[in-house]
Amino acid sequence: SGNTKSAPAAKPAEPLPQKQESTKSSTQTTRKIIRNNQKSRLEEMGTSLIFSADMGLVLGFPSTELADYKTKTGLAIEGKALGSILLDNFILDAGLGWFFYSVSGDEPIYVDGSKILGEAGQVVTDDTGIKLSGTIIEVSPSYRIKQNYFAGPTLQIRYPSDLGYDSRIARNALGLYLGAQGGYQIFDKDLNTRFVGRMMLPLNYKNWLGLIFMAGVQIGLPFAQPDNLIVQESTIKTNEKRIVEYKKKVYKFKVVRDVIKLVLDDLVVFYPEPGYPTLTTESQSFLIDLSTSLSETENEWGNLQIDTVTKDHGQVVRDALVSAGISEKKIKIGPALGGDKESATPPVEFTFKNVKQPQKLMDAVRKAMSSMSIPETCEGGECQ
Repeated sequence: SGNTKSAPAAKPAEPLPQKQESTKSSTQTTRKIIRNNQKSRLEEMGTSLIFSADMGLVLGFPSTELADYKTKTGLAIEGKALGSILLDNFILDAGLGWFFYSVSGDEPIYVDGSKILGEAGQVVTDDTGIKLSGTIIEVSPSYRIKQNYFAGPTLQIRYPSDLGYDSRIARNALGLYLGAQGGYQIFDKDLNTRFVGRMMLPLNYKNWLGLIFMAGVQIGLPFAQPDNLIVQESTIKTNEKRIVEYKKKVYKFKVVRDVIKLVLDDLVVFYPEPGYPTLTTESQSFLIDLSTSLSETENEWGNLQIDTVTKDHGQVVRDALVSAGISEKKIKIGPALGGDKESATPPVEFTFKNVKQPQKLMDAVRKAMSSMSIPETCEGGECQ
């Protein structure tokens, strides 16, 4: 029997500092971290109040039964206040407004119900104008084709309505209008802006085909808005009171001969989005710090195996380590661990094999942990 050296005992891991801050910050963020907790259907719904101003062209075409009438043209104006509800990719707008239109064109001159004829027997016509204003009730469901584009039908009820561009028609009826609209919407936390185009067709006009082409701007004041609507690539400025709490984040070693397993708890954070996993900016910074320390001791260990909930998660972690200098050949992805694949903080384990100096490797890991970056909070030009 000879002397055998056992692997040095692992020192207990020291948790990173716990910090609480409440500060009114003016921050710039390029990406919103989606919360890990699940929201109800109601909480995911966006609601807003929209003020709309539209202007456009009116065209009135008489039927063959109105042979002595000419096409009428004019101007249309609308102003509306709409309540808007957004759920997933569907938008429902409904509300009240005011309309005005003015059209003019030739039509026969009547006296005692009969048309006036000229010396040659032709019907005498005159340029006649019609002006009308009243109330709108509108319902407009739309579908978001892409992030910012939407399209859908629109229905309006107008009162009063003349049911045709004929000066002899009484203007005390309800007018029904059906059309289609499309537009582009800019989503923001405090203000939404839409640019909308619309074509409307009266449904109950008599002997007239009416077309209304409108374009306008809508300004929305959001009461609630899903996070995924805010364009993540653009910079968003916010002024808000934030309470920031940094939880105790721990790591631990498991040492067996020349194998060291590093278990990370809540230190690697992913965006809990569907599709391919993505690391948060803080986690990328942490893994780069860790990789830099490990690359200094790369000759002291043989290879590294990464184990987490899926191989895709492991690949993302592996890419972050390789980008900081660790040889790609020394890292492999292990079998998937059990756990919630949609969790923001899934279990992550690093297994170092053929470790020559365990103590030196563990000291390198502790160095990375002690220098782990904590996001700054800034106020009045001073940052902590």
